[in-house]
Amino acid sequence: MGVTGSDDDQAYVADTSTGRVYSFPAQSSGGPGSVRSPVQSGVYGGKVTFSTSKNQRYGLDVPGAGRGKPDDYFNTDRSGNLVAWKSLEAGMSDYIDLKAEGDLEVDSLRYLRDSGFPVPAAPLNGSRKGRSLLLTGGMDGDREMLSVSRVTQKSGNDSSEVLTEVGALGLASYDREDRYVKLIRVHNAICPDNPGPVEKYLNETYAPAVVKWHVSLGETITRQELPDLNFENFQTGNNRMLSSYTREMSRVYNYYKRTYGTDKNTLYLFFIDYPNPDKEGFMFVST
Repeated sequence: MGVTGSDDDQAYVADTSTGRVYSFPAQSSGGPGSVRSPVQSGVYGGKVTFSTSKNQRYGLDVPGAGRGKPDDYFNTDRSGNLVAWKSLEAGMSDYIDLKAEGDLEVDSLRYLRDSGFPVPAAPLNGSRKGRSLLLTGGMDGDREMLSVSRVTQKSGNDSSEVLTEVGALGLASYDREDRYVKLIRVHNAICPDNPGPVEKYLNETYAPAVVKWHVSLGETITRQELPDLNFENFQTGNNRMLSSYTREMSRVYNYYKRTYGTDKNTLYLFFIDYPNPDKEGFMFVST
């Protein structure tokens, strides 16, 4: 990533991750506090919509996307509409795609963050009204709004700008957390041979929280190593509020820990062959 200048004083950002060159849009005379809703400014028509970028690293939480989040989880724009949250890694860059609809021209748009961070933009391939926005995360825990506003001129002799919001996005910055998982086959149980799809699913699911999962295969516990396991004792129906492992669970875990070692920052997922389990899986709740 690098910033360059040009003969026309336009600043550019060369993003080596995507090969795109992002430019800084023309600066507006007003800041976020100058932005008005269409009702306030009297300027109507057109809006922008956000969508995930193919280069996006972390999640986009969209209202009504089926995740069961209450309305008060989301911010609202200046017209009272719920807006999505975009997660960012603190101090790092990420991407979001934008499309202008109606009579909007993308060159008339300004991107204003509450923090004052600049928002470089680049054309989207094959989309005359599309832009890729380059967003930089703030400090861990920062929450702010990105307002996308169209610029118009006041009528008459007043040439000052009018900023009318045509879209908004909530930005949430987090320090990245790295999590580790090992998949362990017990005897001849069915267990994924390739951890890649599991890792991909976890990273997609936890992307809004800026969590990076690393999934690997652990050592198989063979029947010769740990014979005479009574898999019926893996049932957990009689456990007190799921506060402890069953005897056979403890036996498997303790053998693995004693033989191969464990790390406190790694989750160990044991696959067993039990035909009629009472649960899909089990993780006791410690007190």
